[in-house]
Amino acid sequence: MADVDVISDVLQTSDLPDVLKVIYSEELNWVARPMLMYDQFCERKSDFKGAKGSTVTWTVYQNLPPSIQPLIEDQDVGGMGVADFQVSLTVQEYGMAIGTTEKLDLTSHHGPISSLVRTMLAPQQALTVDLLARNAMMDPTKSTYRYYAGGVASRALMTAPTYNADGVINTGAYGSAMTQAIIKNAAFNLSTRRIPPTPQGYLALIHPAQTYDLKSNPFWIDVLKYTQPESILNGEVGKLHGVRFVEGHNARLPNAGAQTYQTTLSGDAVANRDWIAVTSTTSIAVGDEVTIHRYSAAPDGTDPTEEHLVVKRVDAVAGRVYFRSKITLSHAAGDFVTNGIDVYPVIFMGAVKPIGRGAVLEPEIRVALPTDKLRRQYHVGWYGLFGYGVIRDWAMEVWECTSGVSAAPAFPW
Repeated sequence: MADVDVISDVLQTSDLPDVLKVIYSEELNWVARPMLMYDQFCERKSDFKGAKGSTVTWTVYQNLPPSIQPLIEDQDVGGMGVADFQVSLTVQEYGMAIGTTEKLDLTSHHGPISSLVRTMLAPQQALTVDLLARNAMMDPTKSTYRYYAGGVASRALMTAPTYNADGVINTGAYGSAMTQAIIKNAAFNLSTRRIPPTPQGYLALIHPAQTYDLKSNPFWIDVLKYTQPESILNGEVGKLHGVRFVEGHNARLPNAGAQTYQTTLSGDAVANRDWIAVTSTTSIAVGDEVTIHRYSAAPDGTDPTEEHLVVKRVDAVAGRVYFRSKITLSHAAGDFVTNGIDVYPVIFMGAVKPIGRGAVLEPEIRVALPTDKLRRQYHVGWYGLFGYGVIRDWAMEVWECTSGVSAAPAFPW
């Protein structure tokens, strides 16, 4: 019998019945996609000639001191050294591929599945890029100017604000929410560190939950009242005390603060399933958003196994938790299931960009040649060789905050 090559990650016709030629709408529908913002605020360099895993370097020059000593007519001007320092970041490979078959392409009601897969991969690539840029900005080991709202010393000590019937934070019950004092203080600190503002003010990268809190401030100005449409940054929503606010959904670390409860998976959780088995269902309630993660006792947004799901039903007898949407990643027995206070790190910056983005190869969509003997199976994916890192830590300020409004999305991503 002849050898048979098996390609295990190729979509089969039976895997996607909704796209076959039966009675279905021809219109493609997707779940809501997140607002992305972080990558636009990175200083980009693509002149590197590095290889996989190589380190790329920025050279940063310090300003020269003033020359206030008058010159002497018969003497030459004195020399002066130039002070500089270097900042490095590592370029890594990133990408994803999905396999398809010729049969699926030919029988799909929506046309070639390769085109559909390409449509799905493009936003996944954008989401990946935005999260990598965000994680570089929020890296606690690189952000010198990091503070916790409410005057506390750590995430575990932050508390959420409370609201009155009008949705306004109660006086004296701000907890660790974003306040006017934080905004003024961050802008002042950037100014004293000689970071110039953008033409229309300093910038703050925030989550919609914080926009909700700030819009009740009488000094809030909506974006179209102070700038022209062509000058609006991607995600810009308004201005307060001279600071422009740019909104994005990734400005939230679910369950990263003080923990309400934590359990573990009692068995593997398979992708495309809407439930998990846990060692204990104690305290888990319908409507909770939990994070499944592996590598640390508290989720922080950098664990590639992290996934955030909203509880639909709890079966305490069977030890199962059901979710409103399906699991998109596979998780192993023993992984953590955590519920806690959401953390909203706010990035303040000016016209000088604090984060660098080095690219040997910018992310791009790729279609691989068929790999089987009859040329029926092939892959569509994206690939890039790039990286992010802090190059000017003094050019940004990170304020970790909380919010009392629910921010759990309908889907994990």
